[in-house]
Amino acid sequence: MFSLFFSVFFALLAHALTIARLLLTITSKIALLFAGYALRIESEAVAANIQQQLDKKANMCLELQRLVAQHESKAAIIMESHRNMQCLYERERRIAGKYTRVFALLKREFAEHNENTLAAIDDIDINPVY
Repeated sequence: MFSLFFSVFFALLAHALTIARLLLTITSKIALLFAGYALRIESEAVAANIQQQLDKKANMCLELQRLVAQHESKAAIIMESHRNMQCLYERERRIAGKYTRVFALLKREFAEHNENTLAAIDDIDINPVY
């Protein structure tokens, strides 16, 4: 009877250990499953954070491209204005050269006229005899 008790006890103990091992396996698999879900949720949060940072950087790049385009257009306007000013300067220089030549011709004509006038005055007899 004592041996039957021990054999039943050890049989129940063996079944209890088997059940405990199964429960431990099940609980460890459930714990791994929850850990996997938690890891997935955390990785999705990290991925969303990274995507948000990438979106910010993309927006910053677009803003920089807009600013560069704006400055390039301003630079193009300034360069066009500079070319126009250069053309105006060249035109004014040509006009000034023409006026300089015209004034030189007028000065020469005036000098010749003055010489003729002075010669005519010299020909006038200051004390005419009547």
